[in-house]
Amino acid sequence: MMDMPCYAVTGASGYFGSRLITILRGQGRPVLALGRHRPAVDVPFLPFDLREGTVDIDALRRTGIDVIVHAAYDFSVTAPALVHKINVEGTARLMDAADKAGIGRFIEISTMSAFDGCSSVYGQAKLAIERLVADRNGLSLRPGLIWGPRPGGMVGTLYKLAGSLPIIPLIGNGMALQYLVRDADVAELIVRLAEHPQLPPVPYLTVCHEQPLPFREILQKMAIAQSRHPILVPIPAAMMKLCLHAVERALPGRGLRADSITGLIHSNPAPVFRPDILGTIGMSPFQVFDPAVLAPRTPRR
Repeated sequence: MMDMPCYAVTGASGYFGSRLITILRGQGRPVLALGRHRPAVDVPFLPFDLREGTVDIDALRRTGIDVIVHAAYDFSVTAPALVHKINVEGTARLMDAADKAGIGRFIEISTMSAFDGCSSVYGQAKLAIERLVADRNGLSLRPGLIWGPRPGGMVGTLYKLAGSLPIIPLIGNGMALQYLVRDADVAELIVRLAEHPQLPPVPYLTVCHEQPLPFREILQKMAIAQSRHPILVPIPAAMMKLCLHAVERALPGRGLRADSITGLIHSNPAPVFRPDILGTIGMSPFQVFDPAVLAPRTPRR
């Protein structure tokens, strides 16, 4: 790859997609945003929707894209067949477009919820996408829970709960282990992979600090960072999922999903770490979770 490749990032208005664009743009790297909505960062933009899976191939050629980072995923649907139709088949169409545009490198943002035998719909869909990407010589990244300044996604939801509720429902006994990774570390890995002569000959890389934390401890750390001391009340996971299913029916596509609970309590029991590959491309060790980083920064006067 060239010293300064040009990136196209899907899911540009989503949490990680927008963070990645912000980080890359801040480093002076050329970035094209692909998504349903323009990101807050001022970068070139092309409309892209997984439901249609189409993108302007000629525009991709003109922009000179070297690598696509596929961070888009449609969370608004929950039925497995529809999830597959939109997310898996939409990814296949995006890869077709990338091939026609002559883009030589494809990096997909997967999840640690994707592994053989996973039970969450999200994990199963991501696993199917990983296989598509591997079949076409791309690479999938399996990040843990992504954290950073002004967090979004699952970490953002948990951080808000820890800082606002005096009593927080805890999934089961709260001891389910979770792996975490900082957004900037994922971005650094993507840059190193894009600039390396070739992608490593593996279907995926696990992307997180190797020491997991119990779910309970993560919530406690987040609360303390916000000077809060909530009471954590254990709730059976099955009961919590029933409540979330009811919320999903009333408010589809909003808030925490029942399937997310499945992913949290049934995580990969034996994630595969490849420090040898990370060392080959010059990647530094992933940072330890620091909840102090999550707090919004107050501008100095």
